[in-house]
Amino acid sequence: MPHIAIMGLDRLAEGLRRRAKLDAVRQTVRQSGEQLAEGMRRQADAAFVRGYATGATAGSVHAQMADDGLTAEVRPETPYSVFLEYGTRDMLPEPFVRPAFDAHKGAFVRALEQLMK
Repeated sequence: MPHIAIMGLDRLAEGLRRRAKLDAVRQTVRQSGEQLAEGMRRQADAAFVRGYATGATAGSVHAQMADDGLTAEVRPETPYSVFLEYGTRDMLPEPFVRPAFDAHKGAFVRALEQLMK
């Protein structure tokens, strides 16, 4: 009876396990990015109480995936959002990026820690 040996099956199994974990990491990054974007929108709506608030900055916040799904880039697209976040000489800051990030970073880290178990 002929004998057939498949070489590299252990490496294949390990690669599949790693791939499954990477897919879970990508999903976690995507979900966390969307949650951060929503948090930034809510924070912007709550923070912008001075001056002329149109909702443009809150509406411009989007999450975009990069690095093969391992990075979520979340940012407002209005050119003046940096002035809202940090203020200017004549305008007090109305932060919305940092508070949203601080509120969501713990959940993201815990989700990644769960995947590593």
